[in-house]
Amino acid sequence: MAHELARALEADHPAEVISCMQKARRVGTVFIDWSRNNGLEHVENLFCGRGSVQAELI
Repeated sequence: MAHELARALEADHPAEVISCMQKARRVGTVFIDWSRNNGLEHVENLFCGRGSVQAELI
């Protein structure tokens, strides 16, 4: 379902949104990471409540 949503957003906004995993194609767009639709996988970011104070931000 997440992949379908990412593809729909990409189709509606091709210049701004991409769902392709290849880094070279993602430059200058918003990447929708549909592959993280699993309870065991997550990505920490600046606004994530799960991140710790000691977490390294890149």
